[in-house]
Amino acid sequence: MRRSPLSTYTHAAAALALTALSCCGAAGGPAVNGPALELPERTAEAPAKPEGAKPVLQTCAKRGDAGVADTLAVPGSVSSVDPSGPEVDPRVQNGTVYDKATVDASAFDTVVIPQDATLVRGGTGCTVQLYTAKNLGFLGHPSERMDLAEARSTMGCGTRADGKTLLVDTWGSWSTKEGGAEIVLLVVAPDAVDVEQRKNPSGVVEDGEGTPRALPKGWTVVPSTPDGARHASKALP
Repeated sequence: MRRSPLSTYTHAAAALALTALSCCGAAGGPAVNGPALELPERTAEAPAKPEGAKPVLQTCAKRGDAGVADTLAVPGSVSSVDPSGPEVDPRVQNGTVYDKATVDASAFDTVVIPQDATLVRGGTGCTVQLYTAKNLGFLGHPSERMDLAEARSTMGCGTRADGKTLLVDTWGSWSTKEGGAEIVLLVVAPDAVDVEQRKNPSGVVEDGEGTPRALPKGWTVVPSTPDGARHASKALP
C-alpha cells in the first residue's frame, strides 16, 4: 500500500512555516481583465520617467480600485472548504480548500510569479494579494488517511529575495499515476507594481512519483489564512 505523500511532508512544511515571511504576484501568463488603476499624479519634484522605465515601487499608487478583489469573490460563499471531489477510498477526502495571503512589494523593483498563475490588476499601494486553491484528487488506496485539512497545511506559496527582485512560487504539489495534489494561484497586483511571469521560479519540478515539491534553501513560506470567498476559484480550469 502507498503511504500518503502529504503526511510525509507535514513536518517539513511546518519547519518552513516557522520562518514564514510574506509572499507572491505577474504578467505574461493567463490574465483576467480587472479595472485599471489610476496612477498617482506627478509632482514638480518628480521628473518624468523615460518611456519604458520600471516603476519605483516606493511610490506605489495610493489610489486605485481597492475593491477589485471583491469582484472575484464567489457570491454567497462562506466556507473555504469544498469537499466535492470523487470518493474512491474512505480514507481519502478529495476536494479543494481556498486560502489567501499578501506580500509587500515596496522594497522590490520587480515581483516574479509563476507562468501558470492568473494575474488580475487592481488594488492600491504596494500590496500584492495571493489567492490559492489547493486541490486533492487522489484515486488510489493509501495506507493512511488523506484529507483536505492536511492538504491545506502542506501546500502554499513561498518567496525569496534576489536583489531587487522578489521571487514567488508555489510548493507542496505532487502527482502520481493515481492522481495527486495541485495548487492554483490567483494574484491581484496594483498597476504600479512591476510583475513578471516566469516558468517555475523556484526551479523545483514534480517527479511524478508522489514526492511533494519542496521550497529550496533560501526560500520562506508565506503565511496564509482560509478564504471563505473562494477568490481562486476564478482561476480554476
